[in-house]
Amino acid sequence: MHSHNIVNMHTAQSITALFSNKPCWLKQVTIENGLVLGFGKKFYNRKSEEYYPEIRILVEERNWRVIKNGKIILGSDKSYSLENLENALRNISFGNIQSIETNTFDVRFVFDEGICLDIMAISSRSNSAFLYIMDKEQTIQYGIRCGFKLI
Repeated sequence: MHSHNIVNMHTAQSITALFSNKPCWLKQVTIENGLVLGFGKKFYNRKSEEYYPEIRILVEERNWRVIKNGKIILGSDKSYSLENLENALRNISFGNIQSIETNTFDVRFVFDEGICLDIMAISSRSNSAFLYIMDKEQTIQYGIRCGFKLI
């Protein structure tokens, strides 16, 4: 994938640094076939009695796929039940993010376990963001027209 533009290339590098030595431990599929991945330390929320990640990736209702060794091993295919999709996702060892690549329409996360996660826009006319990267201090979104943007 080629960089969206020079600004995005540097932003992708700085975002990659946020994930340094923070392996993926949370893997969930949302009801809309979106995706949530959590990285880094686990923090306990007493109210919900659940752990939440130091940093997370949220993909809203878009097409995504997981590639290993040049083959698609899982994707947001609507023919899978939510339960089957999430079970398959949990069995994937992502490891650490090594780099983030962008082109006009898509974002690719490259992991150190030989895994790539592609997040693909479904319409070139969309103004909305389809990818969010969040930690306790900031939220970064990615959309076709704006690239990476701090919100």
